Amino acid sequence: MTVRDAQESPRWGLVAGLVAVTILSRLAFLYRHGMPDPDSVMVAAGVALGATGSMPFADTFLYGRQLNPGVFLVMRALWPWGWNDPASLMVILNLASAVCGSLTLFPLHDLLRRLLPVRASLSVLAVWAFTPLVWETQLSFHPMVPATLFELLALACATRVTRGARGALHLALATLCAVLGFLFRVEVAFLVPAILLAILLSRKRARAFLVAGCIGVAVAAVYAIVLNATAPAHTPATSGVHSYTDRFREMYGMGASLRGIPRSAVWACLGLGIASIAAALVAFVMRRDARARCKALLIGLCVAVPVVAFWLPYLVPILRHYYLASLGVVLVLGATVMVRATTPRRLVAITVVVIAVNLLVPEVLYRAHHALTGAEKWPHGSFFAAHARASQRVDELADTRANVVTCRSGDHPRAIVLGRWDVYANVVYETASHANQSAIRESRVVAPETRYVQLLGAGADVRIIHYLYLDDPAVQRVVTDLLLDAQREGCCVFLPADVDFPGLPDPAHRYR
Repeated sequence: MTVRDAQESPRWGLVAGLVAVTILSRLAFLYRHGMPDPDSVMVAAGVALGATGSMPFADTFLYGRQLNPGVFLVMRALWPWGWNDPASLMVILNLASAVCGSLTLFPLHDLLRRLLPVRASLSVLAVWAFTPLVWETQLSFHPMVPATLFELLALACATRVTRGARGALHLALATLCAVLGFLFRVEVAFLVPAILLAILLSRKRARAFLVAGCIGVAVAAVYAIVLNATAPAHTPATSGVHSYTDRFREMYGMGASLRGIPRSAVWACLGLGIASIAAALVAFVMRRDARARCKALLIGLCVAVPVVAFWLPYLVPILRHYYLASLGVVLVLGATVMVRATTPRRLVAITVVVIAVNLLVPEVLYRAHHALTGAEKWPHGSFFAAHARASQRVDELADTRANVVTCRSGDHPRAIVLGRWDVYANVVYETASHANQSAIRESRVVAPETRYVQLLGAGADVRIIHYLYLDDPAVQRVVTDLLLDAQREGCCVFLPADVDFPGLPDPAHRYR
C-alpha cells in the first residue's frame, strides 16, 4: 500500500463517530406523539390495518400503493415477532427513520471517497447530516429515508462488482438493496441519470453497464410482481399505474404553478443549505485552478438538478421532496470548496461555518419576518422554528385523534369528525390502532374534493368527512346533512375551530 493509498483509505472510525453524533441529534428532537407528514400517517394507518384489521391485505394500502409498497410488506412481515402494539407503530417508524438516516452516512462515505479526498468526504458528510431539511426529514418516518439508505448501499456494492471484488456476492447484495430501495420509494429513480453519468465517466464502462442493466431488470421485474400481487381484488392490477399517473397529472398542475417557482426556490435553497449553495457557486465562479473535481461536480449536479426541476413547480410546498437533491448539493460543495482546504484545521473551520450558517440564517430570517408581520409562512427552510411549529401541530393532532376514538355514545365509541387530510389520516390511524378487527366499511365521494369514510371495529363506529374546500354552499349542505344524521344516531361531532357556516350541529366538540 502506498502513502497515497493509506491517505485515501476510508476513515470508518471517524464515520462511526459522526453516525453516533447524528443519531443522538435525531433522538433529541424525535417526534414521539405522531408524524408531521399526514402522508406518512396514512402509511402507518394502512400498516396497522394490515396487521390487526379484518380488511383484505391488498386493501390496506391506504396511501402510496405505487410509490412505497415495500413499507407495508416489510412491516407486515415483522409484525408477528418484531412488535405487536399498533398504538406504538408511529414511534417505532420514527425511530427507524432516525436510525436509517444516520446509517446512510456509511454508504455515502464509501461513495464520496471515490470522488473526493477522504478528508473532504468526511466534511461533506457532516454538512449533509446537519442540513436543515435532512435533519428534519429524519426525525419522523417517511419511506424516502430508508429508500435512500438502501439505494446508496446498492451503489456501494455495485462499485465493488465493477472492480471485481467478490463479484457474485456484491452483485446479489446490490440487487437486493436496489429492490428494497425502489419498493420503499420509487422516487429513488431520480438517481438514475447520475448513475448513468457515473458509468459513462468510469474506466470500466462495459462492465458497469452490464451490472447496472442486471440490477435494473431485477428491480423492474420485482416491482411489477409486487404491484400485481398487492392490487385490490376489485381493481385490475394494470389500472393501478394508470390511476396513479392520471392522479399525478391532475395534482401536479405544472403549467398553473410555474408562477410560484421564485417563492418556492427561496425556501428550498434555505432548506438545502444556503451556505452550501452560496459557497459552491462562489467557488465555482472564482476558481483559479483545476483542483475542483470535475467528475464529482458533474455527478452532484446530475443528482440535484432533476429533483429540483421536477418538484419546484409542485403545487403543494413540501420540503422533504428535496431530500435526494441534498445529496447532490453537498457533493457539489465538496467538489468546489472542500477540496481546496489545504490543512485539516482549515477544513474543520469551513465545515463548522457552513453548518452554522445553514442552520442560523433561515432561523434569523423567519423569526424576523414573523416578528415584523405576525404572519406564519410555511415552509420556510429553517430547522428549529419549523420543528417547534410541527411539534405543536403533532401534539394537537394526537389530542384530537385520541378524543375522537374515545368519545362514547352508550357502551362504544361513536363519533364523526370533519377534517382536512392531516386530521383524516390521524383519525384513521388511531381507529386502526385501538379498535381490533377494524375495517373501512364505506368510502365514497359525497361532493367535489369531499369524501365520507366510515370505520368499524370492536364496537367502535368512527366516521370522517375529509374535505379540501368548504366555500361552496352546495358542499356545505351535503356536509351539514351528514353531520346532523350522524348526531341523530348518537355520534359525537368534532368540528375544526375555524369552520363555521349555518346549520352545523350544536353542541359539537371543537378542535384546532
